[in-house]
Amino acid sequence: CNNYHIKPNPPILYTHTDIDPHCTSWLDKKYLNKQIFLTYDCEVLEHTDVVFICVKPHILGQCASQLKYKHVPSAKDASKLIVSVLAGTSLKTLEEKFDFIESSGPKVIRTMPNTSMQVGEGCTVYTGNARVTHQDLEKVHIMLNALGLAQQVPEQMIDAVTGLAGCGPAFVYTIIEALADGGVKQGVPRAMALQFAAQTLLGNHPILKLQFFCLFPVGRRILVQFR
Repeated sequence: CNNYHIKPNPPILYTHTDIDPHCTSWLDKKYLNKQIFLTYDCEVLEHTDVVFICVKPHILGQCASQLKYKHVPSAKDASKLIVSVLAGTSLKTLEEKFDFIESSGPKVIRTMPNTSMQVGEGCTVYTGNARVTHQDLEKVHIMLNALGLAQQVPEQMIDAVTGLAGCGPAFVYTIIEALADGGVKQGVPRAMALQFAAQTLLGNHPILKLQFFCLFPVGRRILVQFR
């Protein structure tokens, strides 16, 4: 994280007391020097500039309603930035759900990360609506890129990347398991087979990047490979 000027231990943690009763463990481990306990989700908007919406798409309306509850409009609302990680949820839908934040329309960024972000090796694409500034995009890019690879794309490309990178880890797990099964069939202990199968993919990552840089969209080489 330090390469991207992000402090690994932020000074403030905002916690919903009804959801995380064990949040004091952060203070016990000295990760933070200040902690604010919130009673209502809407208080998040009062204390933050960037709000990440990380819920299942079917409860987006409920989430927006909770943020709107007791929300008092202020001049600071114009700078609030909503960042969504919801799959299949368009910028237009997000604008409609969070239109209470700013009368001229909320600043919204739509992202599509994958589970590999949990280990700092994720793939995330993102795009912003018309009100988002270059500085807003740069701010979010730094945060996302600190957890792997981040790339700004047109909104119409996000669904395709969802299948590629969002669902991709599941296919990679299947490949690793198949490689390990082959090793077990030949007499390799399963634990060792899984470890070596995973390391085989991991070790070839730098080499694969060099090879794939030679493949261009609708290029001759990629067309030949798929004939």
